[in-house]
Amino acid sequence: MQKSIAWLLALVIAPFILTGCQLIPEEDTLPTRPILHSYREDGYTMAAVMRGDLIATVSVRCRYVHAKEEHLSFSVGGAYISKVYVTEGQQVKAGQLLAELEQDNLQENIASLEYQMRLLEQQKVHHLEDRQLDVKKIDIMLEDLRQRLEQAEEPVRQQLLAQIEQQEGKRQDVMDSYAQKLQSAEDSIYLLGLRLEEAKETLKSRQIIAGMDGTVTFIDEVKEGTRSVKGQTFISISDLSTTVFTVTGDNTKYFAPGEDVVLTCQDKELAAYVADPSEFDVGDKPVVYLKLKQPEPTLQEGDSGTILLTLDQRLDVLYVDEDAVKTADGETFVFILDENGLRTTKTVTTGLTVKDFTEIIEGLSEGDTVIVD
Repeated sequence: MQKSIAWLLALVIAPFILTGCQLIPEEDTLPTRPILHSYREDGYTMAAVMRGDLIATVSVRCRYVHAKEEHLSFSVGGAYISKVYVTEGQQVKAGQLLAELEQDNLQENIASLEYQMRLLEQQKVHHLEDRQLDVKKIDIMLEDLRQRLEQAEEPVRQQLLAQIEQQEGKRQDVMDSYAQKLQSAEDSIYLLGLRLEEAKETLKSRQIIAGMDGTVTFIDEVKEGTRSVKGQTFISISDLSTTVFTVTGDNTKYFAPGEDVVLTCQDKELAAYVADPSEFDVGDKPVVYLKLKQPEPTLQEGDSGTILLTLDQRLDVLYVDEDAVKTADGETFVFILDENGLRTTKTVTTGLTVKDFTEIIEGLSEGDTVIVD
């Protein structure tokens, strides 16, 4: 029974199978798949040779500062601060007393030493005057004796010679006596000078004195009983007329005195020029000072700015992706695909490289495609 059913099914399906074989004519048979080469264009990252401008720039940071300023401190620590004579914003002159510590009778001691010094100086002057008078008296007497000697005869002549010898000895004694007095005065003046200098240095160490003309821009907080801290900035003075932007470090090589620059700060473009470094205390570190051509009152100490400098530019030139350019054995080249889709090299002459692009001087034309990766 099962064999009969299978036979009947075979008879029913057979016509359909035979008809299906005739649906595809012999001339429309599907072609075989072609053999593809291993270097195919769709296997690389390609880039076109383009034309345009290449501009090499560098962004330089600068900072708004007071080019001339000094930070002053006490050279003695732990002493009570007696008086501050200035306030922030006050203009001061070089040599002006700004603040001082408790003096411990230093002023009175200095005044006393200076008075003693004046007395000694006067005493020295008096010694010199007295010596001149005493010597002059002897010299007059000697002159008279010598004149008489020219006309005298013996034995008066011998008496006059004895008197001349006596007066010359007296003159030498006077000179020696006053030399001792003057040396004593000089020694006293020297020793007293050392004491006076020491007292003044002590006083100076307990004072802060302006070393330049300028404006007080900082004063440390002082309360009752505040003591000094040795070497810690207590007062700062700035010359606001020399407020400039500064460039430091390796970027200073891009600037030369007299050059005009445009910097951006607080979203504003500001015209400036490179100042002569001799105007400022440059020190050992490389610093460039940029003076604004017009003052900008909104700027604050420490504000930062940027300067965009053009280092080189090539206008309307051919260029490609930098990664497409290769170098080997002293030759510069790019990879391209030939007419058969095979990768090959082509020698090129390059120029400026800016960021990710390299200038092509020779070897390629606009619109050519090169292999990047």
